[in-house]
Order: sequence, then C-alpha cells, then structure tokens
Amino acid sequence: MKPTHRLLGAALVAGILAAVPTPGCSAPDRTVYKVQGKRVSRDAWEIRQRIDEWIGALKRNDSEVRAGIMADGFTISTYDGALYTKEQILKFAESGDYRLEDVVINDIAIRVYGHTGVVNALVTLTERIGARTVTNKVRVTQAWVKSRGRWRAVAEQATLVPS
Repeated sequence: MKPTHRLLGAALVAGILAAVPTPGCSAPDRTVYKVQGKRVSRDAWEIRQRIDEWIGALKRNDSEVRAGIMADGFTISTYDGALYTKEQILKFAESGDYRLEDVVINDIAIRVYGHTGVVNALVTLTERIGARTVTNKVRVTQAWVKSRGRWRAVAEQATLVPS
C-alpha cells in the first residue's frame, strides 16, 4: 500500500474528528448541554452530535451520511502535508481499502463563535488500511460552519503525535 493511502486512511478518521458516543456526551436536559461532563452551549453540543454521526457513518461505510456532514468545499491537510478534498476522501472510503476499527477520544474542546465552530481533539485511532492494522495518536483541529440550521465540517488539519 502506498504511504499516501496509509495517511489518507488516517485522515479519513482524523479528518472527521474521530469521536464516538461516550457517557460524557449526554442529551440535553432543558437548557443544560454537556460534552464529556462539561457544560457547553447548545451549538457545541450539536457539533459533538454531528461528530458522533460522522464516526458512526464511517464505521458503517455510509458515504451518504458522511457527504452530508462535510461541506462541499471540505478539505483536510494531513500530517504528511497532503491536501485532500471531500470527493477524494469519499472515493477512497468507497474503495474498500479502509476500515475504522476503534477510536478513543483522549481530549476534546469545542468552541463556538456565532455560526463558526472550532474543534480541537487528541484521538487514538485503530484502523485497517489494506491488509494492515495501525494505531496512531493524532491531534486534530477542525472548522465547522452552521448553515440552514445544520453544522457542517469545512476544514481540518491532522497532526501525528509521536509515540
């Protein structure tokens, strides 16, 4: 497998800000919203829910859901300096060369500025790329924009954290 496929595979997970439903991400209780036990705004909570949807779609290989979460101009810059578009990411995912095995959120922060959200997270990813299974720790920064009442991911930067 080409190194770019390995990096793109990691980017697929990191690029969608690998997050899974956790006990720390609770449903709203009147006007109280929590992510990992911390009070957050409704918008931050909604972004976290979208992240959870995205990871679920990746695990099921559901390109339709992933395509709806990524904005049309979505790009990701991976830790090798490559830049991939939404179309390239979806095409690679549909090739069958990639499968998300496990994701652990080590840390996540979601900040909202009007209709823009910024997410920073440290995640541990276990993924199958071709015949190989790899585990990496990745620091991710992602930008989200709220349009027509829905949050969509517009850009991401993924940085490999040395072991």
